[in-house]
Amino acid sequence: MFKDDENILFFESGNEKHLAEKIRLLIDDLELRNKIGNNLFKEVSQNYTEEGSIIKLIDVYKSLLFENSNRLRE
Repeated sequence: MFKDDENILFFESGNEKHLAEKIRLLIDDLELRNKIGNNLFKEVSQNYTEEGSIIKLIDVYKSLLFENSNRLRE
């Protein structure tokens, strides 16, 4: 999950001034830049891998099969 100021910086869509402020913040704050970069790498590598996506997809299929088998029994 993406969290503002933890692993991503959100800005108001279409607001160039707000985007520029976020970019300036990253330029000026090495600690924040490193924290966001490290946290984002961790988030993506743990939750958005091919293997992780396949596991989540299998879980969805299992859930759907379970729901359908229960409906057939009713």
